[in-house]
Amino acid sequence: MKKHIFNMKLCIFSCIVTLSIISTLIPAFAASFDSQTKKILFITDVAESKSMNSFNAQQYDSALADLVEINNIDMNAFSDYEAIALPFEEEAYELAKSAYEIGSTVYLYGQLTIQDYKEIGGIENYALA
Repeated sequence: MKKHIFNMKLCIFSCIVTLSIISTLIPAFAASFDSQTKKILFITDVAESKSMNSFNAQQYDSALADLVEINNIDMNAFSDYEAIALPFEEEAYELAKSAYEIGSTVYLYGQLTIQDYKEIGGIENYALA
């Protein structure tokens, strides 16, 4: 009987210690994950921005992405973002090159080919592997 009570106390104590360790690790992990996450800069043209606003597309998660019109972009801010998403149009070519040169991942959206992407990024010597 004493052995059974001792085992029960040991089990309860082990559960309490395990729960206390887990409860201290979860907030620390969440804080470190949050500090390492960088945002995506999503750049739109004026017409697309207006249609997104009329569609109420502002319900995106602002912790993951920032939405900016192409006319209001600051090229110095590219280093603050993990990736840049740009529309495939002529006024975005220099922005795409600048972002690519500083090491950002560049996403171009719209109707384009791989050759178009290589020309815009100045990466003609590279191939898909």
